[in-house]
Amino acid sequence: MKNRIPFYIGICLLLAAVCYLLTSRIIYALLVLTVGVLLFLLFIEPLVSRYQTKMRKGEETYRFIHSFVISLSASKSMDLAFRNAAYGLSGEEKAVLESVSDKSFDERLEYLSKYFQTDIYRVFLSSIRLYEEEGGEILDIASPLLKESTAIEEDRISHSKNVVTSLAQFSSLWLMSLLVMGILRFGLSSFYQMLANHIGFILLVMAYFLIAYVSFLLFAIGITKEKIQFKGVQFHGFKKKKQNH
Repeated sequence: MKNRIPFYIGICLLLAAVCYLLTSRIIYALLVLTVGVLLFLLFIEPLVSRYQTKMRKGEETYRFIHSFVISLSASKSMDLAFRNAAYGLSGEEKAVLESVSDKSFDERLEYLSKYFQTDIYRVFLSSIRLYEEEGGEILDIASPLLKESTAIEEDRISHSKNVVTSLAQFSSLWLMSLLVMGILRFGLSSFYQMLANHIGFILLVMAYFLIAYVSFLLFAIGITKEKIQFKGVQFHGFKKKKQNH
């Protein structure tokens, strides 16, 4: 989050500066800045943070499952397969594994399901239990699992690329709209002077920034597929659902 805060503030400062250039009123610029900062920190940032966590855990699940199965096939040792799958981990995943290092093999595998929270990992657990109970070749047992996890990982990578493309296109459109505002302010200065003191023009300018912020929020919801969560209430698009306690 810390790395994204300067980016959020930069966007809000840019919009506030444009607002000031168009209205020549600092109060409106401060309003745009304040609303923007609150929107990014209270709504957009949680969406992005949960999305990135989901993408990271999806990659970690794929890597863990494949490393474990391949290592188990070669060594026939559950503990060695687990150590090899966990080798080179860092960050939250490493901390989770270290916190359960004193537990049994089955307990460690089961505990990781709470961390990964993915359906494919639960299928992986079922495959390992089947291998423990009936034996056989793990690659044969886990073959459908490996194919499915590979397909999921490919979808994740494809989605990540699409997000980058969509973000570039979305940003370009709004930068072009800001350029039009700049042309209105400086390229058509005589026309701008006729409009500057009209309340209708001020309202249109403020409506422009309101539309911009709403579009930012809807875009974030669209690309992350996450729900806005606020005090136990989840919002997804225009729908809301109260959580049962």
